[in-house]
Amino acid sequence: MLGFDVSVYYYDGQGKRQSLAGWSAHGLDWINNLVAGNRAALVQDSGGYPYVYEVAAAEVIPMFSLSQRAALDRRISRKGGSGGWNQTPLAWGGTINDEGIAMCPGDTKLTVEAWDQS
Repeated sequence: MLGFDVSVYYYDGQGKRQSLAGWSAHGLDWINNLVAGNRAALVQDSGGYPYVYEVAAAEVIPMFSLSQRAALDRRISRKGGSGGWNQTPLAWGGTINDEGIAMCPGDTKLTVEAWDQS
């Protein structure tokens, strides 16, 4: 296993996918710890092609805060940014949609997709 390409998004009231963040990770401990604590759910296990999780925004949004970005940067490796939304690059790659995160209510159900890179 090389790692995972991780995307975090939700669907707005019009059914449009709103991307919040994307990065490459060496592992999935952060989301699997939420699952183990019954704070997230693994809803699709396709052996990494992909893994799909559902989690309340309140569980994930804090890790994107400015005060937590250094810790997030240590957990990720790389992912090129693309798309039309407001992206903030992370020090080690990846992107965060600051505007989308700021507008995302804490009770919003987020989807986390993790695709195995191997």
